[in-house]
Amino acid sequence: MGIKLRSELVEGQVFEGWHEGPIKFAPTYKYCINSDIYFGGIHGGKGEKKRAPSWCDRIIWHGKGLKQHFYTRGESKLSDHRPVNAIFSAEVGIFGGFHG
Repeated sequence: MGIKLRSELVEGQVFEGWHEGPIKFAPTYKYCINSDIYFGGIHGGKGEKKRAPSWCDRIIWHGKGLKQHFYTRGESKLSDHRPVNAIFSAEVGIFGGFHG
């Protein structure tokens, strides 16, 4: 999923005008809860769907004046997903003449 969304964003196939920072972190899905083990390989039982680890959790943004400084995954083990975090700065303009 990670490579497909990235290529479609770059090619303008989906989410025109949206951006994503470089992915420099390990896949975020699918983990065994409370562990660092990906689900499917060793835990996939008969009839269970095998899943390749993937980047299901993403942050994309749209707008002028936004700059992404940080993009990584967290290491919380409370779910089969790892959380994703980003830090942005934003340029803002002041319009009008508010007088308080």
